[in-house]
Amino acid sequence: MFFAQLHPLLVHFPVGLLVSGVVFEFYGSLQKEESAKEAGRFNIRFGTCWALLTAGIGLLALWGLELKDEARQFVGYHLMLASSTMIIFGIAIGVTRWFRSQPWCRVLYLGLILVGLAGVLSTGYFGGELVHRFGVATLHPAE
Repeated sequence: MFFAQLHPLLVHFPVGLLVSGVVFEFYGSLQKEESAKEAGRFNIRFGTCWALLTAGIGLLALWGLELKDEARQFVGYHLMLASSTMIIFGIAIGVTRWFRSQPWCRVLYLGLILVGLAGVLSTGYFGGELVHRFGVATLHPAE
C-alpha cells in the first residue's frame, strides 16, 4: 500500500514540469525568446525523467492493490496513456538530439510535445478517476 499512496503524491511534479515545458516551448517559439524555449526543453527533459521514476513507483503500487472490476478498465487506460505519453516525450527529446540541424525538426518536435501534452492530461484524468471515483490508494475506498 506504501507505493500506492506514494505514486499520487509524486506524480504532480512531472505533470507540472511537462505542462509548463510545453507552454514555455510554444511561448518561446511564438515570441522568439530563446530563454523560454531553453526553459521548456529543460522542463520537458527533467519531467520525462521524473515521469519514468513515478511510473516505476506506480507499477510497484499495482502489485499491492486489490481492484474492483470497474476500476480495472480505468487502470488499463491509465497505464496505456502513461506509457504512450512517456514514449512520445522520449521521441521528442530524441528528435531534437539527433536531427537538430534539419529544417523539419522543430515542427515535428512541437507536434510531438503537443500530443504529449494531450497524453499527460488524459493520463491525469484516468488517474484522478481512480483515486476520486474508485478510492484506489486511499485510506477510505469508495463503496
